[in-house]
Amino acid sequence: MRKFRLPLPKKEILYNSVETDLGWLSFAVSTKGLLQTKFMFDDKESAERSLLENNHKFIFDKDDDLLKWKKLFVKYFKGKITDVSCVPLDNRKWSSFQKKVYSKTLQIPLGRKFTYGSIASLINNPKASRAIGMAMRVNPVAPIVPCHRVVGAHNVHYGFSANGGVDLKVKMLEIETNNS
Repeated sequence: MRKFRLPLPKKEILYNSVETDLGWLSFAVSTKGLLQTKFMFDDKESAERSLLENNHKFIFDKDDDLLKWKKLFVKYFKGKITDVSCVPLDNRKWSSFQKKVYSKTLQIPLGRKFTYGSIASLINNPKASRAIGMAMRVNPVAPIVPCHRVVGAHNVHYGFSANGGVDLKVKMLEIETNNS
């Protein structure tokens, strides 16, 4: 796959929204990278309201500087982008534990699933399964950090904090499996 370069704002945090095959997604990008996503909503207003709920400093991307980001999300949910390793992430507000967990989650291959327990083992903290679940629940940059690929023991699909819940998680995994 050809690598792509995503533009970053010069000084502010910009946000925008895009309609994908699975619904509306809103996202915010800082000078360091993707800061936050909220998805999947029935309409643009709901997606943006969810994103802006506690983020009053985000500025709407009126000049469409984030157009390449919008295209990335559209293609991702069509299954046309399978490698998002080049997406810059703003992890400055993540705890050291979240950084470890999300780093390992980013390594889960497309179309594969890992358990909370296997992630705990990978970070050398085998008793951290529940803490891993909590980190997944607050993942600010899903689906780029693919928390939908993390399941419970015996392949049980537990809650998914994105709008659409477990049904959305299953759809996302199906898209990946069909395109891997």
